[in-house]
Amino acid sequence: MGLLVWNRQRFVKVPATGKRQARLNPPEKRVIRQVEHLRIIDDDLWQKVKDRQGAIRKEITPAAVQDGGLRPERARRQTYLLSGLKKCRCCGASYTLINKTRYGRFAVRNVATAICTNRITIRHDAVEQRVLAGLRERLLHPAVLRTFVEEYRMALNAAQADTRAKRAKAELELAKVEKKIAGLVSAVEGGMYHPSMKEKR
Repeated sequence: MGLLVWNRQRFVKVPATGKRQARLNPPEKRVIRQVEHLRIIDDDLWQKVKDRQGAIRKEITPAAVQDGGLRPERARRQTYLLSGLKKCRCCGASYTLINKTRYGRFAVRNVATAICTNRITIRHDAVEQRVLAGLRERLLHPAVLRTFVEEYRMALNAAQADTRAKRAKAELELAKVEKKIAGLVSAVEGGMYHPSMKEKR
């Protein structure tokens, strides 16, 4: 755009690490000068690019638009239910989003196909539906539910027993303390008090 900007940022040392980190200065502290002979693109193209970056940022990370602090190249794609969990059965490479709607084998697009020729893709909503249906069928099976109920009952009983044991121990310790207090009160009432008793607590 043919702009030279001075004092755009400052560096501060982080006490914990001893490393320097850049901090943006407020706009009013920056010095901006127009240098037309350094211009590469016109204002219209600049604005089109900025609009496109904003649209990408909004699509990839909606929160980035709200705080305005995340640059497009640092934005993260939206995560889905099974993000990072899908693998190719043939070679073990990750299945990732290759466009807005479909998962595909990442390595096919980046390494030689001699390693694995699997080029099958699948819609991400279809994968999620299959997985959720399988989980629902297996986790809600009567045998699994019976096992869960039994395990839960045993864990609950163990927790209640532990609570009862702790309460009994606390009540025993309280009774000992109350007995000591009663003994001290009786001693004072009986005239057995001596200044040296202050040293014992």
